[in-house]
Amino acid sequence: MQGVTLSLDVSKADTERFAALIARAQNELGKSPFDAVNWAGYFITRSMAAATKTSPKLRPIVKNPDPRAFNKKGGKKRDNRFSMYGVNRWDKDSNQYFQPIFRTGEFGKIRFIDKKTAEWLVWDKVTGEVHKQQWETGTGDFQIAGIAQSKKRNIGRSGLAKQAWKWAQSNTRKGGNATIDGAKNAMRIRWSGRRFNPTLTLENNLKYAIDAFKTGDAGVENVMAKAGDQLANRIDAALGKVIK
Repeated sequence: MQGVTLSLDVSKADTERFAALIARAQNELGKSPFDAVNWAGYFITRSMAAATKTSPKLRPIVKNPDPRAFNKKGGKKRDNRFSMYGVNRWDKDSNQYFQPIFRTGEFGKIRFIDKKTAEWLVWDKVTGEVHKQQWETGTGDFQIAGIAQSKKRNIGRSGLAKQAWKWAQSNTRKGGNATIDGAKNAMRIRWSGRRFNPTLTLENNLKYAIDAFKTGDAGVENVMAKAGDQLANRIDAALGKVIK
């Protein structure tokens, strides 16, 4: 997996305030430099998790971008070899491609006509005739699973980006690499200079980590400010001060 380079637009005021809070944890609470930076990392990863969206569990159904899948102008019939609907997926290089949802059942003998109808060939054992039979798709008692129920819609790692930040939140102190839901090295935490000049490095190696961030008041733009508020409240609570 390639690491994600994340550039946050952090104001000078937020940066200076955060540095002052780390110093305050050391001076007023007697925290070691390592413990003070660890606290800071905890609240930053907590804010990052809160600013990360959880993707839907199902991919939306989309139309086939190939025009041959639909009836053409002038009354020309569609090419039945192409599915009208499917889902969009991404390859290992983050390129989007269309995956059709066309058939199901043993040997793919059940073909989807549209979002609500399936068709298959039925052989009459008495007459030997073969004819097409259609059935309504859905989840009802007299329906069969159709396009909407296809396993191709399932997003196997829904919420992985948020899970990665939550793992970091729980493992800031000890560091290490995380394999989450089968994604190797999804998150990496490294420490250097622990005793006198501790430096904490957080690496989110999910390619789509940036795309998963929210925007606006609850977004990544305000991560440092919110983490600073939480750190300040924790310091005040430790000192027995009233938190407004």
